[in-house]
Amino acid sequence: MKKKRIYISVSVISILCIILGLSLGIYYGVLKDNLTDDSHTLPLTAGIFNPSGELTASWQDLESESKIIVEEGVLIKCDTTLSGKLVLPQDANITKIGFQAFKYCTSLEEVILPEGLTTIDKDGFISCLALKKINIPSTVESIKLDAFYNCQALEEVVIPTDSSLKEIAYGAFTYCFKLRTLFIPSTVTMIDESAFLGCKSLDNIVLPASVTSIPSHLFKDCENLSTITYENVEEISPYAFYNCKKLITFDFSKIKKIGESAFYGSGLVQVVLSEDLLSLDKQAFQNCYNLKTVEFKGATVELNTSIFEECILLERVILPSELNRIPDYTFFGCESLKELFIPEHVTWIGRFVFKDCISLSLTFASKASWAYSKTPDFKEFTYISFFSVDTSEEIIENKKKLIDGLEDHYFKIIDEEITE
Repeated sequence: MKKKRIYISVSVISILCIILGLSLGIYYGVLKDNLTDDSHTLPLTAGIFNPSGELTASWQDLESESKIIVEEGVLIKCDTTLSGKLVLPQDANITKIGFQAFKYCTSLEEVILPEGLTTIDKDGFISCLALKKINIPSTVESIKLDAFYNCQALEEVVIPTDSSLKEIAYGAFTYCFKLRTLFIPSTVTMIDESAFLGCKSLDNIVLPASVTSIPSHLFKDCENLSTITYENVEEISPYAFYNCKKLITFDFSKIKKIGESAFYGSGLVQVVLSEDLLSLDKQAFQNCYNLKTVEFKGATVELNTSIFEECILLERVILPSELNRIPDYTFFGCESLKELFIPEHVTWIGRFVFKDCISLSLTFASKASWAYSKTPDFKEFTYISFFSVDTSEEIIENKKKLIDGLEDHYFKIIDEEITE
């Protein structure tokens, strides 16, 4: 009886050992091929993989055949014939992707970069036309000039939450047509001009608190961009949101400067400009085809040429109360503009300011002397009404001069104080 118990115990232990051995074998077999972090799966085996996941060339083969060249920690060259998925080794001490290292590697679909990498240099992956996915390791601090320029198929750029990224340089992701979104970590302090120019599929972006200005051309021609969130942005540079057709809303409450053509052709419906606005450059909202209402909360900001030109649905504008000049072409082609009150301090109306404003009822209130351009074009108004709290002979004379200057144009003048 005693011997039988021992036999059974040994048998049970043997079976458990076999099960444990099989489990460990499976575990290490999986681990050999894959290592998972919080963002994606990283194969440990370095080399080239085909679409089925099969290793077609090891890292040793790639180096020995000079398909990939690494010198002093810098990957300086990748053979343009390589295709599929490239995994760089974690233990090769690669700290930099060199200048044009992957230029015209048009058959690579995915590249997995190693931890320890700190820089992706100028033109590093320029025109990798088939590249769909790439990870940016947590150790990367800088993505240089045109690093992923013209990577037209790039859909996913994986940046971890513990990223050390500080710089996204000029043109870094220009013409990445299929890139839909991108996480920008809080460590980023500099985003340069045109970084996302032409990213037609980009639909939302969140800018960290460290970003205080939106550089020129940053989101130009991002036709699907519908949402942008920011904390501390105060300045929008020229052409920043040019042709962002699906950008319907934007928070202007903290914005102090808006550059030339910043929102040209965007989909904005309503614009409320803050009291802190200091400058508004020319063509800032030109051709905003959905824009219906504009309000200036501030009193002193000056307008510039063609700011609202060809905003064909614009119906209502509240101008700054201390406005002095209405420059050339300000409301040119605003055919839906119905009412506009000209503040009392306006002393100059430029050329073609109201040309083709076929629905406009214009009201003037003025205490100051009037001046107007030599070739004003106020055609086809519904009416113009003049009134003033000042009935002095000087003001009446100035108003008569203004009416005389406009007498050849096609509108009805209603004047409550002057009878011709």
